[in-house]
Amino acid sequence: VAAAAAAAAAMMLSCAGAARAAPPVFNEPVDPATSPLIQDLLRRTAENKDARVKERLDDYNRRNFKDYFDVVDKGVYGKELSANDIAIREKLKQWEEKK
Repeated sequence: VAAAAAAAAAMMLSCAGAARAAPPVFNEPVDPATSPLIQDLLRRTAENKDARVKERLDDYNRRNFKDYFDVVDKGVYGKELSANDIAIREKLKQWEEKK
């Protein structure tokens, strides 16, 4: 039994020192300045930034001030429309089309 244990220990020691390949690294850090994917995403973000800011502002105004704009729009009967009234009516038409 002692001989078998000694043989098993010798076998484990010989396997422990065996050369092994390092496992592949999948999630290596990438330098954003040289990554074509990140550069493309940054370019597209910059191109669409102004349109997205305007879209968020329009959506905010539509959700939070629609009642006000409806009252202003319906309260102009019998008087001349100002430039602001015309702009409000145009914005209301845009919001109705988006529904």
